[in-house]
Amino acid sequence: THLSKAGGWCWKYKQQEQLEAFNFVLQLWEAPIQRMAIENPIGWLNTNWQPPTQIIHPYYFGDPYLKETCLWLKNLPRLTYVLKDDMFYKATAIEPIANWVKPGNIRNRRFNKIPEGGNRNSKDRSRTFLKVAEAMATQWGATPLAKKEVKE
Repeated sequence: THLSKAGGWCWKYKQQEQLEAFNFVLQLWEAPIQRMAIENPIGWLNTNWQPPTQIIHPYYFGDPYLKETCLWLKNLPRLTYVLKDDMFYKATAIEPIANWVKPGNIRNRRFNKIPEGGNRNSKDRSRTFLKVAEAMATQWGATPLAKKEVKE
């Protein structure tokens, strides 16, 4: 959350936390991990580090929400989605919730409707959307790992 644009208003007050979060991201990115996906909302990383490989919204995969989410991918393909039915593919996307603000200025965001008694705290708000996670598991989980060389 230290790198998300949602906290942008207080970035100047939490520069140390940002630096620590960014160093963590760099350590992950530079680690000897064969395949990697770093997911973070639009924010500090894409403006101060490097452009994301892909930007997605949850509604692309079947969750009815707008939330620009950046993916930095290492040795993984971009997530595929279909916005509209065509001759070959059925749409994976659904119509997003267009009104972010309801009458009376009550925000209509996912974290106001957390199922199963969620607390609406930052952990709840930062969870990956279910349909996005399913797309990641389905599309990337089938990616075979390179076989390790066996020396005899």
